[in-house]
Amino acid sequence: MQSASSDNCLPITGEELPDVDLDESLQGVQPKGFFDLTQAYGTAAKNAEEKGDTRAGKIYRSVAILCSFQPQFDNPTEPYGPAGIMDGRRSAIPNDLTDGDLNIVSALKLKTKEPLLRARLGDILWVRRHDHVAAKEASKDYVTAGKGFLNKENWIHGIQQFQRAMQLGHRLGRNNEPWLDAESATIKALTSPLAATEPFYAAHFLRILAQMNAGNADDLAALARQHAEKALAAGQPGRARDYREYEADLWKRAKNKGNESMARLETAKTYEIEADNWIKGDKPSYFAASGSLAKGVEALRRSGGDPAQVEQLRNKLMLYQAKSVAEMQTLEHQMDISDPVKHAMEIVSVPDFREALRLLAFSVPLVKQKDLREAVLKQGVWQSIIDTSLIDSAGRVTKHLGTIWGDRTEQEVSIENHMFRHAAEIDWSLRAQAFIEPARRTIWAKNIPRESDFNFLVFDNPFVPPGHEGIVRRGLYYGLQGDLLLATHLLVPQIENSIRYVLEQRGIDVSNLESDLTQPVKLLGPLLWLPETKRVFGEDLWFELRGLLIEQTGYSLRNNAAHGFLTEGQFYGPESLNAWWLVLRLCYTPLIQVPA
Repeated sequence: MQSASSDNCLPITGEELPDVDLDESLQGVQPKGFFDLTQAYGTAAKNAEEKGDTRAGKIYRSVAILCSFQPQFDNPTEPYGPAGIMDGRRSAIPNDLTDGDLNIVSALKLKTKEPLLRARLGDILWVRRHDHVAAKEASKDYVTAGKGFLNKENWIHGIQQFQRAMQLGHRLGRNNEPWLDAESATIKALTSPLAATEPFYAAHFLRILAQMNAGNADDLAALARQHAEKALAAGQPGRARDYREYEADLWKRAKNKGNESMARLETAKTYEIEADNWIKGDKPSYFAASGSLAKGVEALRRSGGDPAQVEQLRNKLMLYQAKSVAEMQTLEHQMDISDPVKHAMEIVSVPDFREALRLLAFSVPLVKQKDLREAVLKQGVWQSIIDTSLIDSAGRVTKHLGTIWGDRTEQEVSIENHMFRHAAEIDWSLRAQAFIEPARRTIWAKNIPRESDFNFLVFDNPFVPPGHEGIVRRGLYYGLQGDLLLATHLLVPQIENSIRYVLEQRGIDVSNLESDLTQPVKLLGPLLWLPETKRVFGEDLWFELRGLLIEQTGYSLRNNAAHGFLTEGQFYGPESLNAWWLVLRLCYTPLIQVPA
């Protein structure tokens, strides 16, 4: 990891560039992305250093650093992030480059003909110096690189190249050559013969074109519909849903409300088909089916579906949920405590990104209140004598836990205080260190997902209010990346709003009537103390929400973050990891259990 506070980011900066052929280091290498370039130049640097050629080693290592910037093109205002984040320290990003480093980037661009590398170097000059010439050349190089990937084995690696080419073209003006060339190339790629043989090929290009408002919306919507119908015929409702969503967005852009409404209703129907598929076969999963149905209920309601159909689907959801209880218990006891970190990594090492996230969310259980209470009472000898106090970093007493024997009311309060403290110091801390963190790092390294890869989780989700999907999506993305500072600030306020939304959808009043007849909504503390909240979310989840977010004897993350009590480093502790993991779990959890 590199510190952002160092003077120069690139080792070769300040020295005369050696006469090396950058493309020679790529002989025998067919780079499928910037990770391959990073590895190739890292290996070249090591070989040069072993031969004593330190200057060649520095130039190769500099190129490796420039190639290591992680593309996050779904966020065009900040298109590059660090390759890794650990314990609050990150690898290099473009903003770390000094003027001297940027001069080196310009010089390096003249030393290569590899379009992928040229595109990256030109893009950096655009991001940092708004160099229009570099941006124009980078857009062209991205298109060239993208076209080179359009074959059965490598097409998935070309998607980002077309996306970034269009973004740069857009910034340079839609009447100018870079945009026109990038748009034309992307539309041509969409209609490649690969679209007929590769199931998700067209979906990726439709996403880019829809995102960039490119192409003819009517034509693209009709094409999306064709792919959706083909996916349904093949028994793949999830794939059909992706195409239906793009179809709906494209009809919206075309201002065709009738077709848009129809497409959104068809999108909702795919969830029920998906749920039925989950319970077929030798190993039916009623829990997975419940998740699909919960989203189906939400999607049908939001798209203006027939109330009778919504009620019918809700009743089906209740039936499946009742059958899913035993399945959940089985899933949650897979953790092997003999070597938890290794086992955590093995659990999530599956080829499918969505399944890996689901395993991360459910392969360890919530803390059981009953077990926690018993553990606290077993320690009661000491707690009956000592009234433990909590202090802050300045030594100020912030909370007395109390003793667990005495007045019955005080006793229950004290027991719960000790339960929160025990969970914070032992259970939640162990869960974060032994499972969440190693599993998170494994999934990130194996998949290196884009922000848009979380769309399936946040849209039509009964926990995520309409209009808030992008916030939750970004929080989940940054949390998986390891940037818990950003993830916490994005997600913690959303938890409060999502709880309010879930309760409101069940007809529960979440407002207060003040003496001046105003009706402000309840904030997180009062929301959590509503008996309906405990009933809807369940006792154990309710306990975790309180302990993680508001209870002083727990983590009190919401209060500490909102009032600025946490240092930057403290955002990378078990508090934020557990909160991020809990949001991930909530997004997978079908919450609508009984009719409102």
